[in-house]
Amino acid sequence: MERREPNRHARPPRRDNARTEHYRTTGYRDTETTPRRDHGLLRGTIKRLVRDRYFGFVRDSQGGEYFFHKAVLQPGTEFDVLSEGDIVEFRPEASTKGPRCGYVQLATTPVEEDDGNR
Repeated sequence: MERREPNRHARPPRRDNARTEHYRTTGYRDTETTPRRDHGLLRGTIKRLVRDRYFGFVRDSQGGEYFFHKAVLQPGTEFDVLSEGDIVEFRPEASTKGPRCGYVQLATTPVEEDDGNR
């Protein structure tokens, strides 16, 4: 009888915790125990919206433009409610066609404008 080598590429057994158990039973992410990861977000204004094709462009404070699609809008941010000039928070990503947003939500606090008198 041949002796078989153990599979070195097999995944280790899964460890369940309260978060995975909640997701498995309800199908929803538990927002109270799951921390939000807001680091890496930039602020910008919506420069242009193409409503019939559900995409738009965001301009950051340095003048860079980022493409976004309706699919990356976070819960509570509806595409139909957005308008040009709205302030949003977004996470920039690189793509083959140029910079884009991987996460977009309306800014919760207004941008403080720097008047230069400090």
